[in-house]
Amino acid sequence: LAQAVEIYEELLAARPRALDPLGHARILHNQANALAHLGIFSPALHKLEEAHKLFHWHGEPGLAAAALEQAQQINEKIAAAGSRVD
Repeated sequence: LAQAVEIYEELLAARPRALDPLGHARILHNQANALAHLGIFSPALHKLEEAHKLFHWHGEPGLAAAALEQAQQINEKIAAAGSRVD
């Protein structure tokens, strides 16, 4: 999964937000998923927030909702563990 996070970072650089906002958002969402599975919650939440905005702004309400749902699941894991995300 750590290697996937790195590959997604390379893809984000290759697929700039301005040129392909939905593709960029999909990569952010996938990277956030990998980060969450690694227990790296704060960066995952930030990436999901950006993905949600891009999906919402570009007419993909289902994908926007999926990003929000995943963020909620992460927040539930954090709460269950008694952790705090700054």
